[in-house]
Order: sequence, then structure tokens, then C-alpha cells
Amino acid sequence: MMARVVFLHPDLGIGGAERLVVDAAVALKSQGCDVQIWTAHHDPTHCFSETLDPDLPVVCVGDWLPTSVFGYLHAMCAYLRMIYVALYLVFLSGVEYDVIFCDQVSVCIPVLRLSRHRKKVLFYCHFPDQLLTQRKSALKKLYRAPIDWLEERTTGMADMILVNSKFTAGIFRETFHSLSRVQTDILYPSLNTLTFDQSSTEAQGLGGLLPEATSCLFLSLNRYERKKNLGLALEALAFLRSSLPPSQRAGIHLVVAGGYDDRVTENVQHYVELKELAAQIHLEDCVTFLRSPSDSLKVALLRGSTAVLYTPSREHFGIVPVEAMYCCCPVIAVNSGGPLESVADGETGFLCEPTAEAFSEAMGRFVREPQLRRDMGQAGRRRVQDKFSLRAFSDQLYGYIVRLNREFVCPSRPRHPFSHSRSVPSGVVVIEITVCLSGSDNRYPERVVGGPAEPHRRGSTPGRPRGARRAGAPGATQGLLQHLRLRVPGVQISASSPGGYPFPTAPPVDPFAKIKVIDCGVTKGCIRYGKPGCDAETCDYFLSYRRIGTDVEYEMSSDTDGWVAVGFSSDKKMGGDDVMGCVHDDNGRVRIHHFYNVGQWAKEIKRNPARDEEGIFENNRVTCRFKRPLYVPREETLVDLHLSWYYLFAWGPAIQGSITRHDIDSPPVSDHMISIYKYEDIFMPSTAYQTFNSPLCLLLIVALTFYLLMGTP
Repeated sequence: MMARVVFLHPDLGIGGAERLVVDAAVALKSQGCDVQIWTAHHDPTHCFSETLDPDLPVVCVGDWLPTSVFGYLHAMCAYLRMIYVALYLVFLSGVEYDVIFCDQVSVCIPVLRLSRHRKKVLFYCHFPDQLLTQRKSALKKLYRAPIDWLEERTTGMADMILVNSKFTAGIFRETFHSLSRVQTDILYPSLNTLTFDQSSTEAQGLGGLLPEATSCLFLSLNRYERKKNLGLALEALAFLRSSLPPSQRAGIHLVVAGGYDDRVTENVQHYVELKELAAQIHLEDCVTFLRSPSDSLKVALLRGSTAVLYTPSREHFGIVPVEAMYCCCPVIAVNSGGPLESVADGETGFLCEPTAEAFSEAMGRFVREPQLRRDMGQAGRRRVQDKFSLRAFSDQLYGYIVRLNREFVCPSRPRHPFSHSRSVPSGVVVIEITVCLSGSDNRYPERVVGGPAEPHRRGSTPGRPRGARRAGAPGATQGLLQHLRLRVPGVQISASSPGGYPFPTAPPVDPFAKIKVIDCGVTKGCIRYGKPGCDAETCDYFLSYRRIGTDVEYEMSSDTDGWVAVGFSSDKKMGGDDVMGCVHDDNGRVRIHHFYNVGQWAKEIKRNPARDEEGIFENNRVTCRFKRPLYVPREETLVDLHLSWYYLFAWGPAIQGSITRHDIDSPPVSDHMISIYKYEDIFMPSTAYQTFNSPLCLLLIVALTFYLLMGTP
């Protein structure tokens, strides 16, 4: 089944983190995944071009929330915005997804746990956020303390954590002490090389940006942020010019380009600071400042530059050196952090101390040795193609999604310890099998010795290997092993389910005709529970009914992987009710069962009035259709459908074909008796929709999130 992936990102601008998110989304889409990007801010005039493609949906919610309070509290506002995005996605969007990919802000992860069916969360750590800010005052330390605590606690709630370099992996362990034993895999960022392979439409325009006598162009490409140490590039240029004779000095020029956002105070301030610094060291005529250059102009600059100056120290990875090398442009970078892994010193560029003297010395070599640019540039392109290719990035990321989604065939597993050094009686056939059902990533080979099968009693728990978690526990296996038993002679194979339900022998109706909601209120009655406008594929619960001769045809669907049911009651209360349920078993089938409520639990009745039954489990929904006679000989467990009844609606998980308690604390009930002779189209708003559509939404967001954090182990 195609994996459905939602990306959560705080601000979809044009920085390195945004580049990775966009590349990851494009990569998964190329693998056949259904992809969406959710964010709190997306400006079509200030974004990567891929996000404008209608085939890559970008959903922006919560942009009305502040990004700061009088220029302060940026981190707290970013947390609140991401919490709002996550809550909107879980409770109000109706979007179906299998895996969430989030980065930068981890506080949204516990909110995602509020989903009815817990989804897998992959967190990509670019760098611990608490290391990206300074604490110069006691007040700042006090403000950051709970935020830093939340970052560490919520990051550990992810089902999988990826980092962008070995350097970041080490910093992750050093910073988050409680997560030092958590496994972190390295996924190097890559390039969407299509952007760089296309001919630049602005290549001819570079002449208008630069002085005509420019013969040696250096490029600094980074966001206008103080931590990027852009002033080092200006100081290195000044030092280089002072060390060269006038004839070589005249043709040297520097372009400082990078992401710039008017909404970000630091961008505005630092841009002014850099221009003032250039004036102080008399470089006004030697430096060109560009703010948020287009993709095509950036490619033209990389192709036309002698070398890129990458000035941040302890940068977690840095995509700019990789982009430069792919464009055959050497890199001069600080000898710390990610560039130690991306740049080959002396081969694709130079790694230097973060001083103007060291940088200017490396720049001087390119001035004096023009062929160095060509040789290092070609070596850099080969390095990117070998180590940072989009195909390798795409395949590795897709593998992680497959592992989390657990909807694929199990790979091979080493032999079980019981598979050797154990004697087997002569004449007995021994089979060692590994069965992996959809939804499971844990494989335990079981050795089965010939002999009569001993069926499990209903409600009993089959044996499982030591260390295996119980089914249904957080993070536990969701697919369960079925034990095949072989009897000799006769080679007769039988299958038994620990839950006691026999597997169906007849194939399901194929294909399953989708439920048509256009007929609701016209040729059939419908009841929808969820958010306004939902249908049979998006409502939390959906039921339709219509008369066909002496039968009533029912259609049911619910957002569950277990069971969905309708009960016929005379008093709106559970107990003494006739119930029809559709149950998804571990063999992938959906079967119709008849139950009778005895107090608070459902007893299965052998006499099942359903016929022409069909069902399907798809997109994490159980959907079924069946007919039932209007009238059957009177008995306690079957009601007369000629009469009107209150309809009770419920759904929940199933283990090995056995239903368990419903998902919702107070299952919805129709507010009036339903008659099969009156076709109504009834909408019942879900509890979640009513709650989060209230004016107190923001207050609830804050209270609920902190309550969850404090109560989560």
C-alpha cells in the first residue's frame, strides 16, 4: 500500500532546513508516496519553487499566531504555532496519513499522540535548538530552562530519530543526556539536482551585478544571521586585498547572498551591520549584497564563482558546500562541524581556522593558481555524485518510511536460537516458518512439530518469545503470528487463530464498490459522525441504510483497523441491544458478525441474519456492506426493523479477530429514533470538532499540551 506521509515544518522559507524538507518530500513522492507539507507559514514569493507545484500540496495553518511578543519570546511562539498546526492536523483536517516527518520543533510530537490511531513519528534533528541561542542574562536562562527541558523530553517521544551528520550525532548525545542511549541514524542531506542541471536563465544577468573588470569572484551564501559569521568573509577579503599587488587586487570581488525575511528582526539588523562593516574596512566597491536570490540566480553565482566562502563554525551540516561542489565550485570552509564530512580538504576545497588570515591564504591560492579552480571543481562534483546523490538519499529515506509504516513484506531474519542444537524424534516432520502479517516489523520464527493441533481457547494469549511486547502496547507488534501445524502422514495443514475465529474460506467480493454519499437523503438514509462535509472515507463513523425488497442494506465505515458496529436500541443505553458488527481479522478479511449487548460487553450470537456480505480494509478504514431481513421470527437477540430504533454507533480495535473495547469513551447515539422508511441525511459533529472549534481553542492547546507532557513517562 502506498505510504501517506505528512511533513510538519514551522516556517517554509528558503533556508537549509527548508531545502532538506522540500527535497525529502520530492524524494518520497518520486518513490510513490502520497506527500503533503504542513507549516505555520508559507509565502509564495519567498519559497523554493518546488513548493509552488500543485502536485506537492502545502497546507498553511496558524499563521495568525504571533511569531514573537514585542520582538521577544520567539521560541515560545514557535512552539505554540507548531502545537496548533499539529492539533489542527489531528483533529480538524480529516487528512489520512501513516507517518509524520517533523523537524526543528519537537514539541508537536506529544500532540500527535492524541490521534485515535497512533501514527509513527520520524524526527529529523538538524541540531539541538537549545545550542542555537545565547544565554547572556539570568532572565534568559530562566526563560530557556523549561523550553530546553521540553525539547529533550519531546524529542525522545519520536519513533525514529535521524540526524544530518556524524558531528550532529555526537552533539545530540552530549546535549540530550537522557537520550544518550537512543539510536540515531545519519541521513545526509542531498540535492534536487534538477534545479542545478537546468540552464540558468539569469546567467547573462551576472554582468549587471558585478563590476566589469571582475576576474576572480568569491561567494558567501548563507542566511543573514549572526551565527553564520558572515563578517569573516568581509575581513578575509580585506586581508587578501592588502596582501596582493594592485594589478591582482583590482579584479577581486565578493558577493554576499542569502536568505532574508523582513519579518525576522535579526535578518534586518544583520544586513545593516554587514553593510556598515564593509564601509568601515573600505570594501564598498568590492562587495555586492543580495537578499533572497532566486534559485536560478543562485545557480548562476555558484557556476561563475572562483570559490565559495563558508564561514559558520560548528555548523551541523550545511548544504551550501554540497551545492557548490555539484556546480564545480571549490569550497573554503571552517574546519569544524559538517564541512569536515562534506568537504575533502585539499581535494575539493580547503578547511581553515575561522580567522581572516587563514581564509585569505586559501583565497590567495585560487588567485595565484587559476587551474586549481577547475581541478577542485571537478573533484567536488564527483564527490557529490558518489556520496550525496539524490537517489541514495531517496532510497535511504524511503527505507525508513517503510520500516515505520510496516505495510510491506518482511525481510529475512537470522535463524531463531531454537532452530539448531535441539534433537527431533525420528519420523517427525519439522517446519520452521516466519510469518509477517501487514503491520508488523517483528519476526519470530516458530518451530512446529508434527502432531494434533491444540486450538487456543478464546481470550487466551498465545506464547511469544521472551522480550516481545504484548499486542496493543505502545510500540508493540500489531501483526500477530499465525501458527501452522503439520500432521503426518497425510500432509494435512490447518490454520488456527489464537482468538478462536476461523478464517473465511470464500474470497471477498472484488472489487468492493465504494459507498456513494450523493444518494444520501434521496434513495438511502445516512448518518455521519465527524467534521462537517465528511463522507464515507473521511468521517470518523459513517452509516447508510436503504430498503431492498424484504431486506435492509446497511453500509458502514470507520477510521479504525479493528471493528465498526451499529446497535438497535429502544432507550439510548447500552444493554439488551441487537448489534451488527464488521470485524477486520488478522488474515486481512472483513467479516460480518452478530452480537447481543449484555450489560457493558458484547456476546457473539451464532445465528447471524446477515447475507450478501462484503467488506474491505483499506487506508486504515474498515468498510462493509450487508443485507438483513426486515423481519425475522421473534427472539430476544433480533429486533424487527419495521419498527423505529435509536441507533448506537461504536468502533474500536480488534486482536486476532476478537473485538476489544471501543475507541471512544461515550459512543454517539442518534438523537431520535431512526425509521428505515424515512431517508434522512444526519450529521453529528464529533466531540473533537466541537472542542477545537470553540473560541477557547488556543487556551485548550496550551493546557492540553503541558498536561500531556507532564503525564507522559
